[in-house]
Amino acid sequence: MCTKWISAMWLYDKIKKSYEKRVDATGLALFRILYGIVLFFEIRLIYFYRHLIFDRIPYLVPYEIDFSYPLIIWMGVALLIAFGKYTRIATLLNFTLSLVFIGTISTYEYHMFYIYQGINLLLMFLPVSQVMSLDRLSLKLKHSTLKNTYTPPTKVTQWAYFTPILMALAFVYLDSVFYKFSSPLWKNGLGMWLPSSLPMITHSDTTFLMNQRWLVMSLGYLTMVFELLFIFLFWFKWARIPLFVIGIGLHLGILLEFPIPLFAIGVIGIYFLLLPVKYWKKISGFFEAKTPSLTFYYDEENLFHVRGKIIVDSLNIFKRIQCLGIQTHAKKDPILGKVKGNKLLNEVQVVTKGGKHFSGFDAYLKAFGQGAFFILAWILAIPGIKHLGKWLYSKFTSKNKGTSYLQSIPPVPLSSKNRKIFSNLSVQDIKVPILALMICLIVGMQAIVTMGSFLSITRTQANAEDQTRQRLYKSYLDVHKHSKPIFGITNHALFMDYHFNNYNHNLALTYEKDGKETFLPIVNEDGSMGDLVSGFIWAKWGFRVNSAYINPNTLQRGIRDFTAFWAHHNNVDLNKAKFNVKVKLVENTTKWQKDFYRKQQARPWLDGGYVLWENRNMKSFIKDIEQIGVAK
Repeated sequence: MCTKWISAMWLYDKIKKSYEKRVDATGLALFRILYGIVLFFEIRLIYFYRHLIFDRIPYLVPYEIDFSYPLIIWMGVALLIAFGKYTRIATLLNFTLSLVFIGTISTYEYHMFYIYQGINLLLMFLPVSQVMSLDRLSLKLKHSTLKNTYTPPTKVTQWAYFTPILMALAFVYLDSVFYKFSSPLWKNGLGMWLPSSLPMITHSDTTFLMNQRWLVMSLGYLTMVFELLFIFLFWFKWARIPLFVIGIGLHLGILLEFPIPLFAIGVIGIYFLLLPVKYWKKISGFFEAKTPSLTFYYDEENLFHVRGKIIVDSLNIFKRIQCLGIQTHAKKDPILGKVKGNKLLNEVQVVTKGGKHFSGFDAYLKAFGQGAFFILAWILAIPGIKHLGKWLYSKFTSKNKGTSYLQSIPPVPLSSKNRKIFSNLSVQDIKVPILALMICLIVGMQAIVTMGSFLSITRTQANAEDQTRQRLYKSYLDVHKHSKPIFGITNHALFMDYHFNNYNHNLALTYEKDGKETFLPIVNEDGSMGDLVSGFIWAKWGFRVNSAYINPNTLQRGIRDFTAFWAHHNNVDLNKAKFNVKVKLVENTTKWQKDFYRKQQARPWLDGGYVLWENRNMKSFIKDIEQIGVAK
């Protein structure tokens, strides 16, 4: 008992020490931006395929609820997260919407959905908008005066970096290792080679790489060792760069091989959290201008101008703008010396390195073009939009002329260490035990789920009679029922033997009209993956509709849904339409072979039957796919 208490206190002290250690928030901000963009495009895919996912029959028998507007709102929320605006509200809405959509999707789920769910939970608690965000800009504007510009803190707790890595990478790899080390496929070095050599799984012909037997086998073994050691090594600073390089390399390989680009890019974004801060400073220094491209002049005695200067300065990530007060520096500039009367003080002024002069709206436009919002500057420069922008700017500036002070300035926010709940208890004193409890909860759930992974692998008929094992397995099922949809904590049996054993058929669909066949962009005529198959659609077609062991009912429903969806988007009349099922037999192997991908791709298409749509109802004449090619 005493030993357990000492261990618990040691762990608590470690968590507290790490929490109190402050590091620069740049890496966390870049992770937020990339993650928000990836999430936006994932939601956009869900929106595009919403009728395929949610309708009982796409476009023919719709679901009771139209999910269009919630998904549009969710896309907006993802952009708010990327830009760091209203971050707390946005992350709360984001998690709620991900519970509704990601947490309830079953047959269309894929591995990235679990990562989204875990990260979306963490985002509600992480200080992701500390730097490089519109929230930070709002704070500066709110608490700055004419004489003093408020600078919010730029550092965050070290745990803000650790928790996403722990939840989205370390736990995932550790659980996955139990499956890989029990898999003959992975133990024989084929865990990377086989999925990358099957036309119905990969979307690239990488035969040249796959033919390098010892290379691909070494990469397979490296993946196993990397996943095993990751959770133990990423805590150490010396190990992070090697882990970063290997991890980025593995996921660039996934990007190359498999049609799940958002998974690969999203995980690469999480790896950014491993890079030390000094690397971000070196990278940003590479893009920073040696000398400013323009000078932004503002009235130092006008709060409206000062706020404009704060905005421009906050967007000046490339250091191409220098901001100077008119009263102090205008006389030194020969171009501004030519500006007469009050015009110099009434408008902000910009002088470029080449000697060009801009004022008012045009000055802001020129400044934005050199800052983080250069795309916005291009949009505002479009004729029509520019004229509307000038009109709105003139209306706004006319109301703020002569504004030189704030009647009441909100007090500067206190840090959590200085905010007191009681005289001897600060907010930070509460945060540390809450963090410790949250970490223990997540670690506990993951431990139970990983135990379930181990039990799933080792279950035999003899073990089924073991009451202790049965109770443990029931505990796993009870926890997993809640941990998966809420926390994204689940099993990670990826590319295992049972995915490929007897997976000896590639299926394609063609639309037949007037004797001419057109391949649907699910599987192309050469047997490669089509443009329609990406992300969760790839998982649906490649592992559920088509799979190692085909369920005729699942296949029929899948073909019904995909043909109905494609027909709607291609103006095909389902009152009378015929779709053929094509089957390409694939060799089932457990041994490395040279040119394996091209050999399977060269095999001929066989007749797998057809389906007829008549009066918007489908009739199935699909053959028994498992029996095609079987010797009679």
